[in-house]
Amino acid sequence: MHRAFVASLALLAFSACSRGAPDAPAGGLDSPATTPATLNRTAQRPDKPRLSAEGWGPISIGMTSRQVMDKVGSNDALGEPDPTPSDPCLEYHPEDAPAGLLVMVQYDHVSRITLQAGSSIRTAAGIGVGDSLDAVREALGDRAVVSPHKYDPAPAAYVDVWSQGAPEDLQPGGYVDTPSARGVRYEIGPDGKVAAIHAGGPAIQYVEGCS
Repeated sequence: MHRAFVASLALLAFSACSRGAPDAPAGGLDSPATTPATLNRTAQRPDKPRLSAEGWGPISIGMTSRQVMDKVGSNDALGEPDPTPSDPCLEYHPEDAPAGLLVMVQYDHVSRITLQAGSSIRTAAGIGVGDSLDAVREALGDRAVVSPHKYDPAPAAYVDVWSQGAPEDLQPGGYVDTPSARGVRYEIGPDGKVAAIHAGGPAIQYVEGCS
């Protein structure tokens, strides 16, 4: 009788062990993919900022050079730029900005932001440096104004889309000089791919840096 009682207790203990804590996640108890804190951080992670006619991330068209320096640092090649209201133009890469991003400052205010080779930033339309002309046309549709490239033969071209300040009947090659105008220019290279993207005011139409 005593032996049977002990055996019953052992059987109950074994059953309890087999019904114990649920299996640990494949990555272990400390797996970052399964902890609530990590799941919360993943859910709250913001998308990368995209370039628009109004600016990129912390840089807005119309900012002063000092405001840009406070946000993303000074010129990484020439030292801190010190443009004044009388300075016509300065284009540079801020030291803390992403690779391939240039800021143009005219008379102490940001007039243009450019993406060039090495940039992984995309525009609000989803286009990035290296994308094809067909992808640009598909993304922009009827809003796009396509003009011949100044130096290179087709398929090189300029593809402009204006969000404000441009005439509704703007023709290819037409110039927008309204200071409040805002737009994005996709510069297509001779290989039919986006070589650079310019966003901002009328300065997006410059073809040689500040001119």
